Amino acid sequence: MAMSFDNDNKGIFAASLGVSGRNSAYTLDPGKSLTSPACIFTYSPAGKGGASRDLHQWTRLHGMRDGDRLRLIDNNSWEGSQFDVTEETVIDMIQRSAALGIELYVLDDGWFGNGPNARTGDASGLGDWQINRKLFPHGLGALVKAAEDAKLKFGLWFEPEMINPRSELFASHPDWVLRHPGRKLELERNQAVLDLTHPDVRDFVFKSVDDILTANPDLRFVKWDCNSSIHNPYSPHLAAERQGDLLWNYFEGYYGVLQKLVAKHPAVDFQACSSGSGRADHGAMQFSHNFWVSDNTNPLYRLGAQWSYSTFLPAMAATCHVTHSGNFQPKFRFDVSMMGQLGMEIDPRRAEPEFQAAAITGVAAYKQIREIVQFGDQFRHASPYDSKTPSLNYVSTDKRSALVLAYQTADIKIPLAVKTPVSGLDPTKTYQLTEINLPAGDDTSRIGTLDTRTKTGRAWMDDGIPLAYTRLYDSAALVLTAE
Repeated sequence: MAMSFDNDNKGIFAASLGVSGRNSAYTLDPGKSLTSPACIFTYSPAGKGGASRDLHQWTRLHGMRDGDRLRLIDNNSWEGSQFDVTEETVIDMIQRSAALGIELYVLDDGWFGNGPNARTGDASGLGDWQINRKLFPHGLGALVKAAEDAKLKFGLWFEPEMINPRSELFASHPDWVLRHPGRKLELERNQAVLDLTHPDVRDFVFKSVDDILTANPDLRFVKWDCNSSIHNPYSPHLAAERQGDLLWNYFEGYYGVLQKLVAKHPAVDFQACSSGSGRADHGAMQFSHNFWVSDNTNPLYRLGAQWSYSTFLPAMAATCHVTHSGNFQPKFRFDVSMMGQLGMEIDPRRAEPEFQAAAITGVAAYKQIREIVQFGDQFRHASPYDSKTPSLNYVSTDKRSALVLAYQTADIKIPLAVKTPVSGLDPTKTYQLTEINLPAGDDTSRIGTLDTRTKTGRAWMDDGIPLAYTRLYDSAALVLTAE
């Protein structure tokens, strides 16, 4: 992508965006056409916040799949158990996840491949998308059934564009890998990239996912991962003089496979994941329901990352997982993850009882306000990059309810009193203030002294909400409801 910006002596700002010809000089055959990627622009007299809300609304309506449907609360197996998964342990985790209020269980890496190249670590198995019969003797059907019995949906992780040299696929089709002739195949994370410019590779990738979904029609969710960059940029399928076509044709293949899968399996949700957030863009989102913000799930880091992505993409598109990363109270973890599509990434067999109790409270609290976050208008206030007391709020489309999320990240010695702003309310309506997500043992209210918890929208917006923080990494989740 080539971008240029110019602010001239008359104060006119001009922006130019387009495909860079330096690394992608496409050769167009006579009589053929080529459509360049679309650029999305918006202008708002309400400034950056107004422009964000315009983009959010456009994306929900036109830029993503099912932007009018609530996202489920998921628990993904990866950070909790990584490759330590078997039929018995996964069924146990499904049942324990249901007890926390989880709605979707996603089995991440480690479920596929057989024999000496089975996927028991990150150096083998990619490309061999068959269930590991040693670990899962009754197939995926047993897991889908266990989820159904627990009143959950079931999802599965794939990384279909990638291949390990230690795999049956590589032994059969070494020519399907992007690599320069005469050079050593350089690996990233022990894997190479399949050549999606090749029609046979596209058919293989489609069939690999389609076979699983067709055999398991109740499977509801696919996490589509992509953990390597194109680090051997040469296609054996393309002629030497057509190597400039590689990126164009690769993404044509990627989008084409997804388009076919979405058309054939419309009830399956897809997540765009790419070593974290590498595909947090509208190109991937047209076939996806959400994206993975980052592989870094530390809530302090996520507070900034989720804030930044909210500039362009709506909250319902951003998957925000509660994990055990870092040294934080469970309440802070859940309040941070409420900024988007809340989920978890824990092994509930190993979570402490206090954490599990806080999880039950946090999941239930999010269900109260999920519709406001996912469909409402977002207003950002103090930024986590510039302030130790960042905050933002969401307002429902009918302006009858709002959620305020406020955080404290300074090392404080005495209670810190702040006034947290609120925006977007109906000034003529009267709103009642309540605090949610107060887990047992951590139930000290953050709401400071108030003359009344019932005020007009105009008064709340003029006065803000007084809060009293008592510790580092403190937070508050506040609901305003119109009477």
